[in-house]
Amino acid sequence: MDSDSAKIYELIVYRFISVFAENSKLETLRVDLSVDKEKFFFKRKRVSYMGWLSHYPFRKIEEDFFPSF
Repeated sequence: MDSDSAKIYELIVYRFISVFAENSKLETLRVDLSVDKEKFFFKRKRVSYMGWLSHYPFRKIEEDFFPSF
């Protein structure tokens, strides 16, 4: 099996295995601010429970910092 075929095979196998794992859970934060009649907002997101993501190596996990208010 050549290199490209092996990569596709691994992608399919890991995706199939992750189907049987538990769901992952994300926490989201959105803050709306009003400063001198100007409106601002920001969003953050982080993984609170890895679930199937721990079995799937082809993932991009965004781990944002949640500031305290």
